[in-house]
Amino acid sequence: RSPQPPENKVRACIMGAGNFGSCLADHLGDSEHDVLLWTRSAEQVAHFNAHHRNNEYFTDHVFPATITAIGPELPSAEVIKGLDVLLFAIPTEGVR
Repeated sequence: RSPQPPENKVRACIMGAGNFGSCLADHLGDSEHDVLLWTRSAEQVAHFNAHHRNNEYFTDHVFPATITAIGPELPSAEVIKGLDVLLFAIPTEGVR
């Protein structure tokens, strides 16, 4: 039996596509929410969107199609205004 779509579908953006951010995105994506996964690597964005795989972390895992990678530019104000949730999963040393 396939999972039921959530009653309140959420549009979320996760800032950071490392281990923690990827796990958050995967969980939300499996729950059929619309997820943007931001990374500062254009190569990682292209690879993720073409293959639904994170070429840096969890290389054997296929992520749900409900996740779209974005970056390396920060999300625009328009994108952020359209979100229900913005989660930061960037390590402290990476914020500089």
